[in-house]
Amino acid sequence: MKKIFKISAAFAAICLVTLAGCSKQELSTDQYADDAVALNVYGPQPVVRGGVLRFLGSNLDRVVSVVLPGVDPITDIEVVQAGVPSEIRITVPKDGPEPGLVTLVTDDGQEIVTKTELTYSEPIEFEDFTPKSAKAGDVITITGDYLNLIKEVVFSENVLVSEDDFISHTRYEIKVTVPAEAQTGEIGLGDADELKNPDVMANIVMSEDELVLSQPTVTGMSPLAVRPGDNVKIAGIQMTQIVEVRFEGAVPVPAEDFVNVTDTEITVPVPADAHDGPAVCVSAAGTEAVTEESIVLAVPQVSKVSAQTRFKAGLAVVIEGTDLDLVTGVSFSTAAAAEFTYADGSITATIPATAVNGAITLSTAAGKTVSTEAVTLVVPQISSFSPAKVNAGEEFTINGTDLDLVTGVSLSGEACEFSLAEGSTTEITVSTVATSKSGKVTLTLANGVSVESTEDMVVEALTVVQVTELSSPVKAGENATMKGSNFNMIESITIGGYKVVSYVNRSDSEMVFTVPAEVNPGEYAPHFVLTTGAEEDCLYTLAVEGAETTIWEGPVVMTWSAGGRVVIPAAPFETCPAGAKINFYFTQTPDSWSQIQFNYADWTALVFPEIGKQVFAPTDDPAGWGWTFGSRCLTLTLTQEIIDNILAKRQDCTDEGVTDAGMILQGDGGNTFTKVTILK
Repeated sequence: MKKIFKISAAFAAICLVTLAGCSKQELSTDQYADDAVALNVYGPQPVVRGGVLRFLGSNLDRVVSVVLPGVDPITDIEVVQAGVPSEIRITVPKDGPEPGLVTLVTDDGQEIVTKTELTYSEPIEFEDFTPKSAKAGDVITITGDYLNLIKEVVFSENVLVSEDDFISHTRYEIKVTVPAEAQTGEIGLGDADELKNPDVMANIVMSEDELVLSQPTVTGMSPLAVRPGDNVKIAGIQMTQIVEVRFEGAVPVPAEDFVNVTDTEITVPVPADAHDGPAVCVSAAGTEAVTEESIVLAVPQVSKVSAQTRFKAGLAVVIEGTDLDLVTGVSFSTAAAAEFTYADGSITATIPATAVNGAITLSTAAGKTVSTEAVTLVVPQISSFSPAKVNAGEEFTINGTDLDLVTGVSLSGEACEFSLAEGSTTEITVSTVATSKSGKVTLTLANGVSVESTEDMVVEALTVVQVTELSSPVKAGENATMKGSNFNMIESITIGGYKVVSYVNRSDSEMVFTVPAEVNPGEYAPHFVLTTGAEEDCLYTLAVEGAETTIWEGPVVMTWSAGGRVVIPAAPFETCPAGAKINFYFTQTPDSWSQIQFNYADWTALVFPEIGKQVFAPTDDPAGWGWTFGSRCLTLTLTQEIIDNILAKRQDCTDEGVTDAGMILQGDGGNTFTKVTILK
């Protein structure tokens, strides 16, 4: 049977040995190496012939044989603990071993040789023990010779009994009581008291036979139908050895909380959080005895559910029944857990705002649930609007009942701002907007339920032309779509001071028109002149983006000499507003380093604010200003200063045969320029 011994750091420090490596790879002798095999300490020293020899260090589980002088290599190695730290053990043969250095051989052929010789003491004789079968508390008799040198008896699982606790102790005999923690296994005799001094290693001589120990068994449990806090009796054998009882889902009940204990029966209280199931009785030795029977926890019963006033969110319900003191949770349909109290046999719970119609569920710590009959919750009612008709942008009042439950108001499907008069449950003030339309009023609640008015709320429009949808943004010179009603009343449309002259489609409910190319970027409310001569502005705005105009087209493979320059005319900049964007489209072959030099027509340096210098190398910042190998478009800003300089320095570029040049680009690296555009 494997025995786990705690490695003592203090002992390891005191008994640290130095080692010699015999392989090509020098072995670490750090106290605990992370990945190498290292021996830090071994012992006891001297060791008893036939006794146990222990090795402590790092990764000793990789040792495949131990060589003691005078005997064949020992391969029967017990790994007590692997990794870092680790421990292995061997049994020293009774015959043949001689004093000398000990060698550990690892799985990769390395050898660790101790620098201290192993010596031996004369053997302590462990002849026998009786009886071979026992239980905790029984007395066993150990016979042999030189037993007066024994300082401890070691039971299985390293359960130690100090010589101070021996019943009798002579050279030839030891009588000792079996500890409650002991389990079936061999018995060891040690020549040092490790309980008194944990920093020593005892020579341990093991028995040839195992001591068979009986453990507690259970034969029954009653009663089985219980409430938390009730006592149950568990019958069995050796029940005084039980140190805790575990019920399903509950914290173990320790022995100090047992109500009564005899050798044949224990009485244990049922924990508040216990669930249905068997009981597990745990002995001091760590063995478990499980009852065949299972306890069944009581379930609360509901006889009546009623509202203190009404079944309305925020108010209380009263639940009556039996065993309701067991309830640990109350929940309504779709809602989070509700707040509740228990008193005088009944539960009072507050209805959450998110609750909906349905049963109320009661739960217990035992995982039991029970439901009430379904309840129907109060919802708001709309009785009237005042006034019955308003102009768009004005306020109106909703009159009704239980309006304090409302979390949202919409008119004809559009959400509206609203407020509830302080302390009121019967009036809500709703604000309309300029685009509001007549229609049903819908109230929504925190639980997702909605209530719709039976009558329409009438909203008078502020304009004759009713626009419900306007495509935005749109570029100047491109088409915009407008939807709504009464479009046949429109004589003309003006945007940003420019009249729309091109219509793709016109009907009473939809118009598709072209935004004048002259419109500068900005937000505009289309201005309508009606067939009656009246004028009005659209209640929606149209975002107009600048049009992109091509001012130069190639292609030109850029060089530093004539024929390889991009010469851009000055005229397009005469109407260009400050802040407009200029786009340089080009390809680059191969995709490697290149450079572009920007010049005014008089060859002075042109410096764009984004670059900060005259020469731009695309690969120095491949994500900069919109340029990538994928898009190959460099977008820069035309400041007022740059525009003024272009116009002031304009002149002919005779090398390229261009008159009235405004900007010249040159460079190298394989850039092929395809076009240049201005985006206003």
